[in-house]
Amino acid sequence: MTAVISATPPLWMTPDVTKWLGPRRYFYQPNCDHPVHSVAIVSSRLARPLYEQTDWFAKIRQVLECCQKNNDVILTAKKTTTYKFLHAYAEKYRLRLATTSICSTPKQWQARITNRNFLQPLECWISPPAEIQTEGNHLLERLPLRDRLLFGGAHEVQVIDCRDNSKTQQLLNLRKHEIHFCELPASLNTKSPSDNVSSHTNKSSIPWWVGQAGTLAHWTRAIDGPWPQQSETSWYNQLIQGQREADHSAWATLNNIVTQQKILASHRTIRGSYKVVCLTAVALDQWKSLNIYRPHLRRWDFCPYGVLLSPSAVARLQVKKVHYGDEQLWNSLTSSARPFFQAIDCKIDWRAEKEYRLIGDLSLSTFNRNDLVVFTQTGAEATALQTHCSWPVQTFEYLAKLARIQT
Repeated sequence: MTAVISATPPLWMTPDVTKWLGPRRYFYQPNCDHPVHSVAIVSSRLARPLYEQTDWFAKIRQVLECCQKNNDVILTAKKTTTYKFLHAYAEKYRLRLATTSICSTPKQWQARITNRNFLQPLECWISPPAEIQTEGNHLLERLPLRDRLLFGGAHEVQVIDCRDNSKTQQLLNLRKHEIHFCELPASLNTKSPSDNVSSHTNKSSIPWWVGQAGTLAHWTRAIDGPWPQQSETSWYNQLIQGQREADHSAWATLNNIVTQQKILASHRTIRGSYKVVCLTAVALDQWKSLNIYRPHLRRWDFCPYGVLLSPSAVARLQVKKVHYGDEQLWNSLTSSARPFFQAIDCKIDWRAEKEYRLIGDLSLSTFNRNDLVVFTQTGAEATALQTHCSWPVQTFEYLAKLARIQT
């Protein structure tokens, strides 16, 4: 059906939306299968890391399943808290998703309405204000347009989370009707082995080379995002479905490595986007002083989870020492040497990491029990991991102590 430009919003929005946005024009395809009851799924800003917000994702799953059952239209807009999760879910499951965009300038609006062939069903573009705004609700005008659209445009609002004195709370106070707060039957309580600390030392499983020169280690850190080589859509759906694989804590990352017997290469923070596995020659007993948080990268360095490779295992790998330098060094490197470049930051001296790199994934399947040791932060984690790990597992503290003795 031909798209229309109208001063009246589409059927899946309430006429009251004009009170929330002011007089505007709407660009959309008017056809919409019944029922046309729309739901906005809203929330205050989601806490991080995402893999710890199990209750939040359980609530959104509950609402989505109900919307699917009722064949509701879900009204959403870019940059709202739930937007990216709704789109990820819609890529995998049947969902009537009404994506709405508000143009900020006449030029943007004009460009959009002249390109009618790409307008999708249930998609709507909204113009800038159609006329000069008169005195209105000053509180409402201070709140984001995209949020005002959801609260004022949907027939029903489902609230996943609302913090006191938040923008979400202010908008709820202004709407006052057809609001439902999602509640779980019972609070989820997922505990990992790290919640219990116990001792774990099996001296017979410690290879003789621990603490010797020539070893390299790979630490695993929490990843508040998809695994290397995993799409965001895949991870978001794991989070929504409450799957165990959605846990990307440092412990879960190490568990994933042991299960797959592989350390996946990543291009994150690597200039040139080369996919590499990073290793360090820093002895374990020196890691505590380097275990610091990098706010700009949202990550911890030198975490007490990982894999320690023996000198003989290292010798069988195509690892190379990292070249630390400036732009001049980068320009002088050949294409084959550039994956091993690390810029010297004026604020951070990365040379302290004594980094080595390997291009591509690091398969552990060819290594025997004497080639590597896996380490965890707690004894409970080591015990749990040892049940399905082909190599010895020890606590980081024990191996670090052993490294001090050896040196």
